[in-house]
Amino acid sequence: MKQRKYWQYFNSRSAPTAFMIRSSIGRFEELGSEAGRPGKSAHRNIHIEDSVETVRQSVTGDPSVSTHRRFSQLGISRTTLRRFFKLDLKMHPYKIQIVQTLQPQYHLLR
Repeated sequence: MKQRKYWQYFNSRSAPTAFMIRSSIGRFEELGSEAGRPGKSAHRNIHIEDSVETVRQSVTGDPSVSTHRRFSQLGISRTTLRRFFKLDLKMHPYKIQIVQTLQPQYHLLR
């Protein structure tokens, strides 16, 4: 019934599900607005300058350490470490690819 009224009012066949309509109405009646409950927002990582400086010192001390080993040593998450690399330190972590060197005798085989 509510979906049909939604379709008629907005002139659209793509309506929210009945559950979404009921939960929105219940939230509005409980809180008085459509805004969510306070304190229920997504968890944000705290950007701390000390952590950035720790990562910078770690990289300057031993630049050959992999990001996997580095985030486990520093005790910060992998995504936070990658964010520090890209946004703060302007570095781009990558894995070095080891390839075979091209010898002169291989030119004949090509």
